[in-house]
Amino acid sequence: MAESYEATAPRLPKASKTTLRLVVAYHFLVAALLGGAIILAWVEVRSAPEDINIAEVMSGVAATLAVLYLVVGWGILEWKYWSRVVSIVLNWINVVGGAVSVARLRVNPEGVISSLLSCLVLWWLAMPAVKLEFRRKSEAR
Repeated sequence: MAESYEATAPRLPKASKTTLRLVVAYHFLVAALLGGAIILAWVEVRSAPEDINIAEVMSGVAATLAVLYLVVGWGILEWKYWSRVVSIVLNWINVVGGAVSVARLRVNPEGVISSLLSCLVLWWLAMPAVKLEFRRKSEAR
């Protein structure tokens, strides 16, 4: 059955290939923003050394996420199927975090924009042609 679906499924349109680049750029941008947040946190800790433990923990979490976003962005660029799955998880976490923030009446523009971008990434990753392309590319290797 999968073979018949693959035979009748359309190839990835040119617009989706452009969207691929935007999705990769989004993941790289998130990694860069997390790196910038780490640097800013350490600059602020210099003025308030009593907050060093919090900065260490937050930097560890942010650094882990930054590396994860970089690796996932590279994986999507290379059409690795695992990167699609990890990206779905990361973007759902972002959407749920944004929803929790709104529910707690802490609406900030960055969170709303981030959640909307994550929804767009999730929508693109859920497209049948995109799923098929990830499957094709991963099976071809």
